[in-house]
Amino acid sequence: MQIVENWSDIVGEVKGHHPSQSTAGFTTLKIAVKDVKPVKGFSNLLQEAEGETLEVNVPNDIIGDFDLKPGTIVSGRVRRAGLKNIFAHPERFKISSK
Repeated sequence: MQIVENWSDIVGEVKGHHPSQSTAGFTTLKIAVKDVKPVKGFSNLLQEAEGETLEVNVPNDIIGDFDLKPGTIVSGRVRRAGLKNIFAHPERFKISSK
């Protein structure tokens, strides 16, 4: 299956997290998506994710020493990289406080 170049901007709430089982150097965040916006010039393959919980692979560099707890707000650019793989943009994804 080939995926078209795609990006979506999301805002959501962390429900849980664990080290990525498929990609070294990443943590998988379970995110309850509150909002999805298209990114101009790219397909929005997550347009129907609002209200859903997604598992998003986030580079460990972004997470750093941040104390991820349920309720932590995250926002930024993500892309679908297959049926079950979603990745955060390494420069356009941020973690906020509760």
